Amino acid sequence: MIAAITLDSLPVTLGGLAVGFEVEGLVSPAGIGLSAIVWRSAERTLYLTSPIREGGQMAVLGICDKQPREIIDIVVSYADALAGREATSIVPNIETPAGMTLAGTDIGPDSVRLYVAGGTSGQTYQWTVLTDIVVGGKTLRLEDEFIAAVQEAY
Repeated sequence: MIAAITLDSLPVTLGGLAVGFEVEGLVSPAGIGLSAIVWRSAERTLYLTSPIREGGQMAVLGICDKQPREIIDIVVSYADALAGREATSIVPNIETPAGMTLAGTDIGPDSVRLYVAGGTSGQTYQWTVLTDIVVGGKTLRLEDEFIAAVQEAY
């Protein structure tokens, strides 16, 4: 179910499905086990929202496309998980796949921004972001994955 869409020239790929418009809302395409809020800004930043999990499902947030020499930023938002509460600490542990590089991170009040570099054209790489978020003295630990699909433009 797509809650709302707006047309946009930047494509977004969800679970292997190319979506040629900007997506604003909860996306759960049938049969691919994906549930996340995903949209792409004009700056080519891919925003991925860590979903509220149902039934212990693993959260694959989406697929980002990049060229081997690009450094792109990926934002994982925890706003839905925080549900209006204030986090006193957000500490990500990022598993960088072999062949790619984590070029930097920024921590926001409810998000983590990763700067992703490298990769070999024609390859896909799974990134894992294990984040501890302290809210009201209790620690939430959220594990999210996204796929980087590297392809040289011809």
